[in-house]
Amino acid sequence: MSNPRDDDRWFEREQQMRRARVLADLLVAAEQAEIPPLRWSVSTAAGSCLHGETDDPFDTNPQATFDAWTRFLGLRVNKHGDRASGTWSHTVIGIYNPRHSSTTKD
Repeated sequence: MSNPRDDDRWFEREQQMRRARVLADLLVAAEQAEIPPLRWSVSTAAGSCLHGETDDPFDTNPQATFDAWTRFLGLRVNKHGDRASGTWSHTVIGIYNPRHSSTTKD
């Protein structure tokens, strides 16, 4: 009988737990820096990353929130200005502002 820890699902769980710990550290640092909150998810799909969105309906200035996180994490913003990505604490991070109004056409 094979060891259940050899199963890929165990590896995925370990990756999720590591990402959750990185996210907890990130949230503490962001709170100390007074960065507005984002909605975060932890994923092992597509390269094991953290994903944040500025979709809080009570956020009166989601672009300012997006910009604050981009600066705080040192992320690169795409040409449309609605997504940013990079790494923090050896973890791939992406953030998205679904309410961004881009003047650039696809």
